[in-house]
Amino acid sequence: MFKIIMDSACDLPLHLIEDEKIDLIPLHITVDNHTIDDTKSLTELEQFKQELSAGHNGQTAQANVGEFVTIFTKWAQQSVPILYIGFSSGMSGTLSSALQAKDIVLEEYPNAEIEIIDTLAACGAIGMMVMDAIDQRSNGANVHEVAKLLENTKLHYHHLFTISNLNYLVLGGRLSRSSAMIGQLLKVQPILTINNDGKIEVIRKTRSMKKSLQSMADEALETVTSIAHPEIIIASSDKKEVGEQLKQDVLKNRPDANVTILPLGMTLVAHTGPNCTAIFFKGETDRQI
Repeated sequence: MFKIIMDSACDLPLHLIEDEKIDLIPLHITVDNHTIDDTKSLTELEQFKQELSAGHNGQTAQANVGEFVTIFTKWAQQSVPILYIGFSSGMSGTLSSALQAKDIVLEEYPNAEIEIIDTLAACGAIGMMVMDAIDQRSNGANVHEVAKLLENTKLHYHHLFTISNLNYLVLGGRLSRSSAMIGQLLKVQPILTINNDGKIEVIRKTRSMKKSLQSMADEALETVTSIAHPEIIIASSDKKEVGEQLKQDVLKNRPDANVTILPLGMTLVAHTGPNCTAIFFKGETDRQI
């Protein structure tokens, strides 16, 4: 049996974190001159969204090397193999911290088994990887077998999300201020993804939230066409009914889909703002972005 470790960029049902005894490395969010450790607290998430809505900017900071050394050492001392399924290296330096920590721990515990996955993913897509790792572990796979499987299939996991306020793309350097102003005037609703470099990218635009949700549902449905009972995660920092609408757009065509709705985690909210809705799903081949 091996230990699964995730960071707070992963969105996963909270009961799974507890039931499967998954260790959580918090990322750090700075807003209005104070820092929040993202421990998946729903209360802190709501407070953070309120601060963003009030005009404050949130910035993420990576987990540091020492945090990883502490948790890796804990399990290395007990000869428990470790699988860290980490936030995309294209969006955070957290994975670099983990790799440095691995080297430090191996100096003292050279027989430690530590596998690190650069998911090139975020949020619910990482959550789906963690759930697949849990299933593989339950079926008897060892840490190296699961790491190899995730490494070979990590680009099978897809992300689509849409946001109402283009200013957050400007702050993140993904859209010019003039384009954002024009977009807001024209009521442009962008659809974004995580590309194969693990970075946020605008892939198309619609003229309403309803059209964006339908477009995202259509792409998800096309990707999972040949998969029976596909697993789909919807995560939203917007009004509850927005996530519910996206769920219904999926279920009206695929009533056999297993659709889970989660709150969008603080890390992606810091990148996209408080009015973001996302859908995550797994295909049978690498995403082409």
